[in-house]
Amino acid sequence: MDPKEGSTFHVQRDYLQERSIELELILEPGQYMVVPRTTGCNLKRPDNADFDSIKLMDSQGQFHPLFVSTITDIFNKFDLVISHSIDFKEFKAFLEIVGKPAPKDEPAFKAEIASKFNSTPEGGLTLRGFRDWWRVQLINEGEPAIWKWLELLGYDRDLYSV
Repeated sequence: MDPKEGSTFHVQRDYLQERSIELELILEPGQYMVVPRTTGCNLKRPDNADFDSIKLMDSQGQFHPLFVSTITDIFNKFDLVISHSIDFKEFKAFLEIVGKPAPKDEPAFKAEIASKFNSTPEGGLTLRGFRDWWRVQLINEGEPAIWKWLELLGYDRDLYSV
């Protein structure tokens, strides 16, 4: 659809300074372009805010809700083609940032990662699989290592994106 032809502006939300915003609409069948916008500057931890000392996983093995949200945010950042899965190249890019060795090639990724965690038939890691992968890493590597990864990915100790 050419944005210049037949374009109609449907909805505009007032600017809100929130960690996340949702908007639900009922639209007639057709083609639509969604244009989210953010300055990004208000996603960081507010100045002079106290740290909450978030524990990523409790004694029952449950992730902190903000950690679940953060994992989802990371997944969405690396799901570059919006396929609802992370393929070998996307996962490799993620691992490079956190400083963890990546599988040597796509078949190794499918054997070492995709086959062990929830994945698509094509071998892409799903969000559920990505969360399960994080759980294993948290248990094996320990919380201090995961906090370091989160810092390398751009999150502070309150899981605000910096």
